[in-house]
This record gives sequence, structure tokens and C-alpha cells, in this order.
Amino acid sequence: MGFVSCDPWFRIPVAPKDLYSMGRLDIIRQIDVTVFSGSRGIDRWSIGVTQDLETTTTALAESGVDLANLHSWNAENVREAESVRDLFMTLGMQSSNQESDDGAARIVYLF
Repeated sequence: MGFVSCDPWFRIPVAPKDLYSMGRLDIIRQIDVTVFSGSRGIDRWSIGVTQDLETTTTALAESGVDLANLHSWNAENVREAESVRDLFMTLGMQSSNQESDDGAARIVYLF
């Protein structure tokens, strides 16, 4: 297990790549629990897909984004990851604006 952080006192754990993968419906269920169990509305969350979570979270942290509520899931394939992202953006979630353009983005992340 690696860690991501710009601040040496605050470290975000990152699971090794391909440790596990989940189907689209399982990811949707977990996002539902995460988003709708709290007091934040869906429009207060951002979602994205990436191939390299460490690089993406480093870029977000450097741009001043609060990653205290970061969650991530490894999708079974790129199409399923993009499908999850597109569904929640249709429901009113914001885009993370840190999208991967390499066509291999299987990690769905939420903050």
C-alpha cells in the first residue's frame, strides 16, 4: 500500500493497482451509501475517472482541493468506470476536472 500527500502529516492511503475490481452496480451502491448517508447534497460531491489515482490526487491537492472525503473504486473496465461517472454527473454531481485522456482510466474516485 502506498500513500499520497503533499503534506507529510496528512497521508492518503492508496491501494495497489489491480488489487481488486468491482462491477458497475457494486460501485454505484457504494457511492449511493457514501453520498446519501451524509448531510452533503449530491451537487457538493465531485466524481472522476483516472488510470493513476496517485498522480490525480497529488494534482488535486496541489490545486487546493480538500481530499478529506476521498473515496475510490477499481472498476472492471474503462467502459464501466465511465458509465458510473456519467450516471452520477447526470444526477447532479460535479466533474473533478482531472480526467485521464489515455483511454485506460478504470479507477472511479469521489471527493
